[in-house]
Amino acid sequence: MISIPAPDGDTVLEIEESRSSRRTLELLTGDSFDRVYELVRHEPASVLNAVVADMVDHFGLSAAPPGGSRASSR
Repeated sequence: MISIPAPDGDTVLEIEESRSSRRTLELLTGDSFDRVYELVRHEPASVLNAVVADMVDHFGLSAAPPGGSRASSR
C-alpha cells in the first residue's frame, strides 16, 4: 500500500514553482516517489499527467497557470 500525506506549506510553494512533471510528482509523492514512478513510467504521458492532476485536486492545490498566477492587464 502506498500512503501519501498532504504536502506541507514549503512543499506547496515548491510545487507551485515547479515547471517539471517529474519534479511535481517527486514533491507530491515524497518518499513514495520510486514506488509511484514504477507504476506510471511505462504508461502513456496522459497517465502521468492524470495522476499529478488527481493528486493536486485531492489535496486542494491549485496549479498556477504558465507565467504565474496573475494575468497581465495589457
